[in-house]
Amino acid sequence: MSKSSLIRDRIFYEFLDRLGAFMTRTVYLHSPPEIPIDGDRLTVITPTRQIARSLQVPHLNLETLAQQICQRQGQTIAPVLLARRTLQTAVKIALSPTDIEGTARSFSGAVKSILRAGIDLETLASVSQPKVRQLAHLTRTYQQQLAEYRAIEPSELFWHASRFMKGQKGDRQPLFIYGYFQPRRDRLAFIDAIAAEGSAIVLPCQDEDIFTDNRQAIDWLQKREWEIIDNPPSHPLPSNIPISASPRPRVPASLHPPSPHLQSHTYPNLEAEVRGVLTQVKQLLTDGVAARDIVLVARDDTLYGPTVLDVAWEYELPMRALYPVPLAATRLGAWIRLLLEVIGSNFPFEATAKLLSHPLVGGKLKAVWPDVRSRHPQGLRSWRTLGKQAGLDLSVLKWKKKDTRSNWGQRLREVFEGFHIRQQCGGWAREIVAYYKFLEGLEALGQPETERVAFADFTRDVTDSLRLLSVPAQPGRGGVELHVPQSVAGTRYPHVFVLGMAEGIFPAPLQDDPVLDFFTRKQLQRQEFPIESIAQIARREALGFRFLQSVAAQTLIFSYPQRMGKAEMLPSPYLSGLGLNSQVLELASASLEEVRKVELARYVANGNAPKNGKNGKVDPLFSHIVAAWQIERHRESADPQDEYDGAISVGIDPTKRVFSASQLTQLGQCGFKWFAGHLLHLDELDEAQTELEGRMRGRLYHKTLELALHMAREKPDLDLQDGMLECLEAAFEEAEETERVGDVSAWEVRRREHLDRLRRTIAHESFLSEDAEVLATERTFVGTWHGLKVEGTVDRIDETPEGLQLVEYKNISSKPTAAKDRDGKAKLEVQLPLYAQVAAKVLFPDRPVAKAYYYSITKQKTFEVKADDGELAKFIDRVKDQLSQGNYRVEPDVDGKACNYCAQDLVCRKGARLDRKQRSGQMEDAS
Repeated sequence: MSKSSLIRDRIFYEFLDRLGAFMTRTVYLHSPPEIPIDGDRLTVITPTRQIARSLQVPHLNLETLAQQICQRQGQTIAPVLLARRTLQTAVKIALSPTDIEGTARSFSGAVKSILRAGIDLETLASVSQPKVRQLAHLTRTYQQQLAEYRAIEPSELFWHASRFMKGQKGDRQPLFIYGYFQPRRDRLAFIDAIAAEGSAIVLPCQDEDIFTDNRQAIDWLQKREWEIIDNPPSHPLPSNIPISASPRPRVPASLHPPSPHLQSHTYPNLEAEVRGVLTQVKQLLTDGVAARDIVLVARDDTLYGPTVLDVAWEYELPMRALYPVPLAATRLGAWIRLLLEVIGSNFPFEATAKLLSHPLVGGKLKAVWPDVRSRHPQGLRSWRTLGKQAGLDLSVLKWKKKDTRSNWGQRLREVFEGFHIRQQCGGWAREIVAYYKFLEGLEALGQPETERVAFADFTRDVTDSLRLLSVPAQPGRGGVELHVPQSVAGTRYPHVFVLGMAEGIFPAPLQDDPVLDFFTRKQLQRQEFPIESIAQIARREALGFRFLQSVAAQTLIFSYPQRMGKAEMLPSPYLSGLGLNSQVLELASASLEEVRKVELARYVANGNAPKNGKNGKVDPLFSHIVAAWQIERHRESADPQDEYDGAISVGIDPTKRVFSASQLTQLGQCGFKWFAGHLLHLDELDEAQTELEGRMRGRLYHKTLELALHMAREKPDLDLQDGMLECLEAAFEEAEETERVGDVSAWEVRRREHLDRLRRTIAHESFLSEDAEVLATERTFVGTWHGLKVEGTVDRIDETPEGLQLVEYKNISSKPTAAKDRDGKAKLEVQLPLYAQVAAKVLFPDRPVAKAYYYSITKQKTFEVKADDGELAKFIDRVKDQLSQGNYRVEPDVDGKACNYCAQDLVCRKGARLDRKQRSGQMEDAS
């Protein structure tokens, strides 16, 4: 420590000794330069940790002191959940509205404003405005309801603490109060009540209009016998005071330091602004500036916070953001809400799978996930069996429908312990803070302990707590910090970046209260009620900006976006007062991702190779980035399709494969559809069916009809259709077991519908003509068709006087989607001509074919098709060419019918780009 510093310390300590002798309380209008704080005599009070850190003292604020005083008197501060519940009760008693919750939400802000202002409710109830009288009555009822819990509304904390301090001068404390530069009436009253003789407060004041409220506060304090000092003390150094070498915390030099270097920058949008600011921050850190010497300030930190954190992660910058995030937005909050939803809805498959796959559960469900998908468990009993295999004890999830509040809270704690939630939350700073915050809120939810509530009511209370309770967005230690202006007023940072200096953001737009609007406030002020007016709110905002300018020691850089979404932004009126001209700032790339974008753009423009990366090495991923870009450019261009659209140019011998009718139809609909399913084997995941639809319903119907016909043949005394109707129930039951349809949701209720449909189908005259005899059902065949090996299964073959009839059952009400014809429309039928020309000759070679048709089980009608042998021959030639050339392009029919039920939609890129490629191909063909 220098000799001059020691001398200055001795001067100030002598001043404190003399000040203590007179036992006065002091108001400093300017913070004295480099005041060392006597920690042995004075307790330092600061509103934020940032200010306490700048003073190098422990953080202690007025709220903590007031709470301690109230607690000594047996009063507690109402937790947010208790306050909300009590206000709703008060609204019900005082106003009796239809919408209690909505009315409580509307009146909440006004009630808090009245209590914070310390207005006498009896006097307020006598005013002429009915709305104000209603507000006074509600506020008084609210106070009375809280009193039953011996609780205090947080908005009137300081008034209660001040009343408790009256007549108890022995409990006063010598305080040094710093950072409360715009104290409201309630804080002033508490400061006067708690501060003992020898206390001091820094309360800046000048002659400008924005200091009007501070001048009134100073006048009030002066009437309370506080001494006003406009300049720091200066006394000669007494020769008999020893020099102390021990360091002591110091007040920042002044709220009006020499002006820092000011700049103002503008950016196209919010993300560009954040990137520009963080690029400058990264440059400062690279130049050796400590992270603690840099601060980001945003009037609306919840607007900027998420983008700042995302970009900081990309830039590898250490960042802290303390803006509040509701518990509902945390991982823990989402898991708790999902937990209650699952229990309340009796463990449905999707919600329970999501709950047990959550990161907070540790991914234990992954080991048994194939079984889960194939079985689709429903209900706690089914899930408990699978949970044991995954190492999860789900017995803690068996809850009652009604219990005491205390027991509900215990149930949740048991779930947390059983799932090791605390240990899982420990991996994220925000989540572990959220865990303990929720447990704190759970204590409030458990009051009164013996009250019995239904599960639905407890769920609603927990959901409300997740919405009302909050945690810092990015807690932790170290790093560059993001703050609001009032959090840093009174501190000193060498480098300050202020984001969002646009009109409508800073200053924040004034919000009118739905109950206590600005006009009503003005009327109350005329009646001498000390309610805060719109002018005071505007002055408070302007004064906050004034104090913000005093934070920067070296550089103060403002920035704002030119656009927010579709809205054009104008610079803040505060900037015009500083006489700054905003500049567009061009900065170097600050992350590897940004460098890659620049290098790719340079490569696209002129083919230059990338610059050297770290340690002089070329980015190893750049060649892959270029390849991916070229693939995407080609995919979206009008150039012919390549291997990424199925044109792989790797042919196969079509004579070496066996094709089914459905495979040929797929090749005729879209080559990529067949390629992805039958060459790449991209099958859909095995998953239990919760609805009887698609292929499962088809298999059930086919199997039932097959079994019913076989059973009916064993009853020669009955007509075939009558026999099938008689055996239908038994055949359906056997088919159910064979096709495993019991897992379908509410199957016992739905099965009657399907039975009735099959009964109508069999009984209908179109199902089996009078002169027809069933020769075979579900007969397979292998043969050759136009040089291709084919196979298939015919659902039913009837013999009639005209010849064989081949019947194919369908569960749709119209013709199935066919292959493309010469015009690109899905109208070329393949299956029935193949059956008629191949299956009949293989199975019954000596009998002629009369016709082949589809039979709709849902509509009880037939669909015949006419085959054009010449068109089919050309179709087979196209298929052979496709297979030989390896050309499986994404090229569905012109109406897109082939895409409606395609299982390859996740790997197929269709859309407008296909039209560009097809037009290009047509132009090439024409040329």
